Amino acid sequence: MQAAWRIAGLALLLAACTHEAPGCLPASRAAAAAHPVAAAAAAPANTLDRTVWITPEIRADTHVQEDTQSAEVSFVSGQQVMLTIALSQGANSATADRGAAVGTARIDPGLRLDFQIATPLQSGAVYLDGNFASSNLPKVHFQGALATWSAPPQAPSPATKE
Repeated sequence: MQAAWRIAGLALLLAACTHEAPGCLPASRAAAAAHPVAAAAAAPANTLDRTVWITPEIRADTHVQEDTQSAEVSFVSGQQVMLTIALSQGANSATADRGAAVGTARIDPGLRLDFQIATPLQSGAVYLDGNFASSNLPKVHFQGALATWSAPPQAPSPATKE
């Protein structure tokens, strides 16, 4: 009975955790969120970090470098990195042929990531399609965006002399 209450409590805690709640972030990100001015000075302007919880035991950490049009997605269980995949404009799709497991957390083979660069006409995005499992959720299919962003504003073109 206690295990069920612990799992329910963990699920509620994780459901409330978003990228805007500093208490849910690792210590370095929580400190940066608490001091946005210092964080802005420390982080490059064209980066984006997002965390999405796939199951209560597996999260996807996405780091996007907008200026180099690349992204890195790490799947993490506890403090263990299960799988990391890098994407870029020239390599905008990846499929993991092997699965990964840490304890009861599992990523099934066939996980697919797609990277869409941001342009003035479309938003950028990292999409995931994969199957996962954890101790209390034996079959989880996730299909959706891990991160989305807009293209940076275009600099005005210089005036030409005639």
